[in-house]
Amino acid sequence: DYINQTIRIRDVYVEVIDLTDEDTGEVVSAPRIVLVDTDGSTYQAVSKGVFNALSRLIQTFGEPTWADGLPCRVRQISLGKNQMLTLEVDVDAL
Repeated sequence: DYINQTIRIRDVYVEVIDLTDEDTGEVVSAPRIVLVDTDGSTYQAVSKGVFNALSRLIQTFGEPTWADGLPCRVRQISLGKNQMLTLEVDVDAL
């Protein structure tokens, strides 16, 4: 719902959940990410792309809590026939 929107991320919660592939019945693990913005609203995604982007953000900006919020835009990118969510720093909002 928040594709191309900017979220000022203050805190992050990540847990690993098990999902069942509807086609094969195989159980796979995936990261469930909850982003908390500066006004206390939360946003959730089950996405390896968002998880990888968060890992890079933490390497660059340090571990949360980011008191002023790190402005990040939610992006959906194409990977062949598939699509993936990711985050990018919204430099205009820094």
